This record gives sequence, structure tokens and C-alpha cells, in this order.
Amino acid sequence: MFNFTPEDQQKIIKLFEFLDSETPAAKAWIRNYLVRKGLNSPQETWAAQSSQLYAVDQIISCLSNFSEIKLVANQMSNAWRGRKHRQNKNLVNLSVGLDKAVSIKLSEMSKGLTQAEIITQLIEDNYPTFLADKREQERKRADEKAAAKRLKNTNLIKKMMGQTHSESSLVAKQVNAAKDLKDIMIMIEEIVSELTRNDNNQGKPPSTKD
Repeated sequence: MFNFTPEDQQKIIKLFEFLDSETPAAKAWIRNYLVRKGLNSPQETWAAQSSQLYAVDQIISCLSNFSEIKLVANQMSNAWRGRKHRQNKNLVNLSVGLDKAVSIKLSEMSKGLTQAEIITQLIEDNYPTFLADKREQERKRADEKAAAKRLKNTNLIKKMMGQTHSESSLVAKQVNAAKDLKDIMIMIEEIVSELTRNDNNQGKPPSTKD
């Protein structure tokens, strides 16, 4: 086992704070992970150690460089987080393609947090505003649709009124024409009657006076 100062040991222990489970399954996962990475000590002893201290003891027995230990801690942290993610049935895997500039911004925003945590925070903080904007857009679309329908109905009514006016004018013309024809027929009848009376008067013998 390599010698580290107490100060270095505290720094190393802090790197493995993510190991926050003491269940048999968690301990088995830690041991198997270290075995796969070749970071287990031949004299490994779990005893009453916590998961965190066990991992540190195993790793510092194989590595002497703090930078290497830090790299192992980062890799193990990602694997541990993936394990917890798979165990959490409320979590959903999300795979999206981001524009490079957006990805850089996300990385900057995620300092001190995981990308999943920062995305969750952004969504939770902005979801109420998103819903309000969505409802407002739906209301505007509904108003526009209603206005278009009213305009269509108005134009239809105007068109119908125009047709009715035209039909009324035609009927009026027909009535006037019929009235004129009736007047003409009456005049003809009067003329015929007058001519008939004249003919009758001409056919009578002259009257004699005593």
C-alpha cells in the first residue's frame, strides 16, 4: 500500500463521497467494479468499513498518483450514477442531439451539477411560464378562428340579402308590368265598347216626330 499524508487521504476520501449506499447489493457492485478495473487489493478486507472507505482503501493500494485516483473517481462516479439511474423506475433515458454552441452552454451551466440535474432545474423553473404561454397561444388561435367564422357568416348574410334584394326588384318589375298590361287591356276593352256603341247607333233608323 502506498503512503499518503492524512491531508491527501481526506482529499481522496472526498472524491468518493458519491458512494452513498451501504446495502449488500451496493457493496457487491463496488467490489465487482474495482475487480474489473484491476483495482482490488489481494488482501482486501471489507470488515466494518463503509462503502466509501472500502473503495478508497482498495484504490490507494493500487495507485500512487493523485491525478490517476481522481480520474478513477470520476469514471466510477459516472458508473455509479448510471447504476442508480437504472434502478430508479421514475427516470427516463433521454438521448438528444444538440447544436454544438448549445452543448457548450449546457456544459458551462452544469458546472457543479450533472447535466441531468441542470436540465431538470431548467424545466422545473420554466414549466409554469411555458404552460401560460401555451394557453395564451391557444386562446389567440381560438379567437382568430371565431373571428374568421363571424366574418364568413357576415359575408354570407350580405350575399343572401343582396340576392333577396335582386329577387324583390325582379318581382316588383313583373308586378308593374302586369299592372301596365292590365291597364292596356282595360283601355282596349273601353275602345271596343265605344266602337260597338257607335256602330249600333249608326244602324238605327232616324226617329220621326209627329
